[in-house]
Amino acid sequence: MHCLEVEETNVFEAVEQSVTTRQAALVYGISVGRNGMACCPFHDDRHPSMKVDRRLPLFLPVRQMEM
Repeated sequence: MHCLEVEETNVFEAVEQSVTTRQAALVYGISVGRNGMACCPFHDDRHPSMKVDRRLPLFLPVRQMEM
């Protein structure tokens, strides 16, 4: 590859291929229990309500998140 050539890369795919959902949560200080449950960082969660599952992608389109 020459300096002026830009390789077309999807940053979301690159991250998903190198980091698990659990690893991403831990990087942001989110503790994940054995059952994959964690306190949601998007609201004042007192009990784990967010599921961290390796079968799910790190990034979901908003339409899928609202389902």
